[in-house]
Amino acid sequence: MVNKFKYILFVIMLLISTKVYAYTFDNTLKVYDYAQVLTKDQIDNLKGQVKEYVDKYNVDMVITTVKYYTEPSLEGYAKEFYTRNNFGISNKKNGIILTYDVRNNDSKVMVFGDATNLYNENEINNLINIVNKEKKDYNKLKKFIKYSDEYALSNIEYTNIYNNKFFDINWIFVLLPSLIIPTIIVASILIRINMKKTSNKENYINVDNVVINKRQDNLVTTNTKKIKRKNVKIYEVVR
Repeated sequence: MVNKFKYILFVIMLLISTKVYAYTFDNTLKVYDYAQVLTKDQIDNLKGQVKEYVDKYNVDMVITTVKYYTEPSLEGYAKEFYTRNNFGISNKKNGIILTYDVRNNDSKVMVFGDATNLYNENEINNLINIVNKEKKDYNKLKKFIKYSDEYALSNIEYTNIYNNKFFDINWIFVLLPSLIIPTIIVASILIRINMKKTSNKENYINVDNVVINKRQDNLVTTNTKKIKRKNVKIYEVVR
């Protein structure tokens, strides 16, 4: 009993005196060469290209190289790596990840969130084929970034991802009808009111400056008597 107590006490003291360091993953690096097939300069170059892509489309991009993994499939590893390390932009975790298996010369491309609108199934398969066909490891990853950019650029007009960061030109087509229709309605109401006011005005002739000319009859001799009324000159015929 005494020996057990001493053992428990020793374990407690050991735990107290041991410093436990928490492992934190840096998900800002974007390029993770776990297979160690890239030089430092190559990694830095890829990071710069990835940053340009992220800034351009507001979509996250992750690149990993592996030789061994514990997941049952490369797809499972890529999905777990992306979600576990909290990649992705916005609440939808928009992003694309390339996982390149160096040992088996195999790759997997996965998209998440609204990034699914940027790449269709054929384009994803093309990206995989491009990576697998290229011989040099560094060139594989460069071409992945290049064609990811080209596919995204060709499809950007059909999605609103780009406009999370910039003004969406499609909003113009939404705002214009909402502005034009009320304007037409207000204009028609004002025109009707104006027409109604005009129709209610009294029609009159201002006779202050009217002059009635002398009537002359060539068949019968007549005399006229000039009558002044206000500013109107009236000639009364006297037979």
